[in-house]
Amino acid sequence: MTDSLSFKGPLFIVGAGRSGTKLLRRFLNNHSSISLTIFETKFIPDFIAWEQKKSRSQLSIDHYFSFLKDTTFYHRASRQKPLDESLIKSNIPSNEPADFIENILKYYSVKFHNFDTFNYIWGDKSPLYLRHTDLLFGLYPSAKILHIIRDPRDVALSYRKTWGKSLSGTAEKWRSLMAQSGNIRNPNYFELHYEDLIQAPEKILTNICDFLDIPYEPSMGELNKEVEKSSTSGQTNKILRNNFQKYKQALNSRQVQKIERITKKYLLLKGYSLENDNIDYKPLSSIQKDVLRITDFLSFIYHLIKEEDFKTAMLQLKYVFKNI
Repeated sequence: MTDSLSFKGPLFIVGAGRSGTKLLRRFLNNHSSISLTIFETKFIPDFIAWEQKKSRSQLSIDHYFSFLKDTTFYHRASRQKPLDESLIKSNIPSNEPADFIENILKYYSVKFHNFDTFNYIWGDKSPLYLRHTDLLFGLYPSAKILHIIRDPRDVALSYRKTWGKSLSGTAEKWRSLMAQSGNIRNPNYFELHYEDLIQAPEKILTNICDFLDIPYEPSMGELNKEVEKSSTSGQTNKILRNNFQKYKQALNSRQVQKIERITKKYLLLKGYSLENDNIDYKPLSSIQKDVLRITDFLSFIYHLIKEEDFKTAMLQLKYVFKNI
């Protein structure tokens, strides 16, 4: 581990779902100077919105813990490690929400033993924080954000395989996220492509280490345990260097054209090529988006019922309902 880090966090990994955020987190947690949470926090935007509605004098750290205990993150993370409120309270220097979040993320990070010896870059992987980069930079002006981008045709295919979601709905979600990312103007924001990461991990991870001002470590590219829990992901302890353009075998030409029509502008801006050069760029209408939000939400409910306990499923549904 680096004795003195010029950048200590936070580091956030963001992107559209099914774009390799878990894989990237795994690589980074292999570094001796990085310790990220192994569960997505997801709660930061809601926590800040809730906190801002209250008078600071009405809130205490105990109120913050009460909020935390009603999140998906807590219900997943606390199964693996019980929450030690007294330990965290003793290390929080103020009643500022940023300080509370920082200590929660450090406590639940993979290399945490105690606060006194914690000398790692801390942070989180929550893909949809891509929608909240202004909030993150506002809370933590020195934060760094890694945005991993994947071909929307493969993203849509993966969403359908994993959660039964529609190709068009996923394509529209990817398009809107890329549109938002185009407005980010901050030197602490870094974009990379999933396809580059799996084909040339050493090169891309070296670039990321330069961005984080830490030396590259060859062990970063080793995968010693399962990256994805999903049985459909196909990713275990190996880097699947050919895991791209799967849509060419799995989707028909009409389905590919549908995705490209919705995403064309940003698909090209992000460096991908079209299968259909002459199609018009046509995002979904408001009515189309509303219909697909409902059907995709129902598909996700079915997935959660199979995979999660009732309490966690309900909390996750609340989160997804706000972000579909």
